[in-house]
Amino acid sequence: MNADDVHALLRKGENSRVEFKSDAVSNEELAIAMVSFLNGQGGTILLGVEDDAAVSGISGSSDKRMNAIYQVCQNRVKPPIIPEINAIDIQGKTVLAISLEKGVQKPYYIVKNEKTLYYIRSGTTCRLATPDQIAILYANHPAVHYDVSPAPEVDLDYLDERRIRQYFTEIKHLTEKQYLDRRIPLCIASRIASTIEDRAVATLAGVLLFLREPSQFVASAGVRCAVFKGAQKDYAMTDHKFLDGPLTPYSSGGVNVEYGLIEDAIRFVESNIRTVGYMKGIRRISEPEYPIETLREAITNALVHRDYALLGGQVQVLIFSDRIEIRSPGRLPNTLTLEMVQTGASFARNPVLMKFVENYGYVEHLGLGVPEKIIKPMLDRGYPHPEFIDNGYEFVVVLRK
Repeated sequence: MNADDVHALLRKGENSRVEFKSDAVSNEELAIAMVSFLNGQGGTILLGVEDDAAVSGISGSSDKRMNAIYQVCQNRVKPPIIPEINAIDIQGKTVLAISLEKGVQKPYYIVKNEKTLYYIRSGTTCRLATPDQIAILYANHPAVHYDVSPAPEVDLDYLDERRIRQYFTEIKHLTEKQYLDRRIPLCIASRIASTIEDRAVATLAGVLLFLREPSQFVASAGVRCAVFKGAQKDYAMTDHKFLDGPLTPYSSGGVNVEYGLIEDAIRFVESNIRTVGYMKGIRRISEPEYPIETLREAITNALVHRDYALLGGQVQVLIFSDRIEIRSPGRLPNTLTLEMVQTGASFARNPVLMKFVENYGYVEHLGLGVPEKIIKPMLDRGYPHPEFIDNGYEFVVVLRK
């Protein structure tokens, strides 16, 4: 930035991408202005200019003032940044132009009195972001997985405490006292909770794993199940149901008291397919006509790896006379191909969900689920090779008899 650029900004005055600051500005005020621009479309702070565009300049050495600004960028702005700063002579006085590009690690914030504060730019002012705006900032971060985005309208206490306690005491093997003493920090460390100002709120993963009716807050949650008489979709469904509930089960004394969403979807399929008998050696075996381990793997993958940022549709389990289709919104990540998936390659779009279902024993984190639990059991039955389809907006697994 040069003197002509600064003169042009002075003529136009402050706006959504330009802020004037006196050299007497506090470090906190400067950090807030930076965070606001970073969380928006970027902008320029002219240090040494009054609100009315009068040039007052900075006092002392420009190098020393720049170093002080860099300290603010490293110690007060989170995540830290390194902006471009130019010292420019305007009317015989030195103005520092701090240029801030649109942030690539949103959301940016400051910490004050142990509180995390997020700011956005609104017109010519910097203001605290609302919970909904914070959630959007998280969701739009290209390097942040969507399942750790906070759900600002869902306080941590809304989640099913029984399921959470059981997870930490029975699966993570903490004592009851260890859990109760550190309940909120444990939930935050496990990424099922986050903090907004001084509130503990659920993340998207927390909602999907532990809320009784997650679709109330996450429109893309749940499973739509339907059974058709023939091989095509039509309105003459013989059974249909929308399943809405936490992914995790709740058990007592080793017995399931409440099933999770994965089990509910499997039970729906089991109730709508035939039982077939065949000879294994000298014994006659009766089993569901589709391998249960195949259904479990395909349904679990659909729920864990779907793109929850895509609204307007849920995972679908569709039963036809000749096949079952399991449809999951969202195409494969760019790092994967259909061939890679079938040979065992994996990518966790929602790593928190993946970790929890792994801990519950639904999946193995070895990348072998598709070849060993979907393809092999179907081929062992003498069925056709399962089909895997990426049609650009959803991933489909087709299991044919």
